[in-house]
Amino acid sequence: MAIGVGNADDEYLNEYLRQLDDERKRSEELEARDRVNWNEPLTMKLQDILEGDTPEAKDALDELFGDLKEEKILWYPSAGFDYRDILEMTAPRLEQNGIKEPPNIICHTDYNLGLTGLDSDIIDTHPGTTVRIMEKYALSLKEEAQVFYRVNPEYVSFDCALLQPTIYLLKLRITSDALGEVAATVFFFFFENHNFLAQIILKHGLRITHFIAT
Repeated sequence: MAIGVGNADDEYLNEYLRQLDDERKRSEELEARDRVNWNEPLTMKLQDILEGDTPEAKDALDELFGDLKEEKILWYPSAGFDYRDILEMTAPRLEQNGIKEPPNIICHTDYNLGLTGLDSDIIDTHPGTTVRIMEKYALSLKEEAQVFYRVNPEYVSFDCALLQPTIYLLKLRITSDALGEVAATVFFFFFENHNFLAQIILKHGLRITHFIAT
């Protein structure tokens, strides 16, 4: 499996947008409940819609966002237990990938908890690479974000989906035979991709600068 690294205007994200538009047309009643104005999206930051579930989680968010004024978000849909995107954002690989600057926020999404490996502290992903979860914090969406969480059976199986939005802030240590040891912080959203695109990215006008496709 090859990993593709691209900008927000590449063909993969455009395809998601086209699929989202088709879904919206088929789901007019549900979207009416959500009250999304698709022509005038909000312009917000990820830090505006997230909050920590514990004092430790709040401190971790404060530490990450700090004085961050401009968010440059990498989104990896259907990430599962794959964290190769983090390695591709290291200095040695940025030039190879033709990327001028790295993101400062990394978001992974997947609706299936069983495919993420987050129930273990050590995730052996690909040959030569080991991912260790050093810290894990539970997060929630702020009430004012008004996110309508749902799982569309046209795309996923309800048997594997969580009943409510679940978000973790992960502090990782990745050991790579090729690149050595890399530390990273990742937001993991247990969302179906179309729902995440509609309710988190488009609804709040978040800036996606890097997009991963496999």
